[in-house]
Amino acid sequence: MERFRELVQSTAIVGEIGLDTGSRVPFELQLQTFRQALEVVAGLPRLVSIHTYRATGLVLEELRRQPVAVPILH
Repeated sequence: MERFRELVQSTAIVGEIGLDTGSRVPFELQLQTFRQALEVVAGLPRLVSIHTYRATGLVLEELRRQPVAVPILH
């Protein structure tokens, strides 16, 4: 996450973060990583591309908890 924090300082767009309930990656790991990424970009003026495959409600819930400047859901 520290490397992500460094890299986000030099870009205007952050992507591909998000949740996918159909993924082989365990959901708890996805959720933990997504929350950490949102924490890093919160308060920064960044476009954030957010993957929401079969998880739109869950992603919206996380965005209510930790809003970002310009979320783009797909």
